[in-house]
Amino acid sequence: MSNGWWRLGSVTNRQLHHNQASFKLWPLSLLVLAILGMIVFLNGFVQDRDHLNLTCDASLYPHKVNDKKEKSLVLKVTSDGKKAQIRYDYFSDGHSMGIMLLNGKLIKLEVAEMTYNFRFTKGEIRKDIYQKGLPVHLNDILKAGREVLTNHKGIDISMQVTQMDRNKGYSIVKFDPGNNVWACRIN
Repeated sequence: MSNGWWRLGSVTNRQLHHNQASFKLWPLSLLVLAILGMIVFLNGFVQDRDHLNLTCDASLYPHKVNDKKEKSLVLKVTSDGKKAQIRYDYFSDGHSMGIMLLNGKLIKLEVAEMTYNFRFTKGEIRKDIYQKGLPVHLNDILKAGREVLTNHKGIDISMQVTQMDRNKGYSIVKFDPGNNVWACRIN
C-alpha cells in the first residue's frame, strides 16, 4: 500500500512540475500577443493621423428669451500632414451668419493619450455683408481666440480623442484649453 501511494505521489509531483512549466508559458504568450496587437493598432492610428477630418454639430441656446430662431454651430477639424485647420460655422435658421477659421499646424501626436497638439497662428473671420455685427456665439469664440489674431505667437490647442468607433463613423473629442467635449462624425 505504501508503494502504490508513493508512485501516485511521484506521478502527481511530475505532473505538477510539468503543469507549472507550461503555465509559465501562457502569461508570456499572452503578453507577447497583447504587445503585438498594440503595435498593430498604434501603427494604424499613427498612419491615419496625417488625414484627420471631423465634423461636429451643436444646437445653441438663444441669448434672448424671445429669440425663436434656431441657431447652430458646426465645428470642422481637419489635418493633412502638418497643416491643420479649425473652422467654426455659425448658422441661424439654416443660413450662414459667420465663419471663423484658425489655421496652423500639427505640432505633435501623443499616441498613448490619443492627443493631437496643434498650434494655430492665423485666424480669419467671414460674415454676411448685410449683417451689422458678429453673432453673439461667434463673438464669444472670437474673444477666446483673439490671441491668435493679435500676436504672432499663436495659440496652442490640444484635442484628445476620448472615444472612437471608425465602423460607426463617430469620435468623441475634448479640447483644451476650454475643456469642451464634442461628438463628431469622422469624414
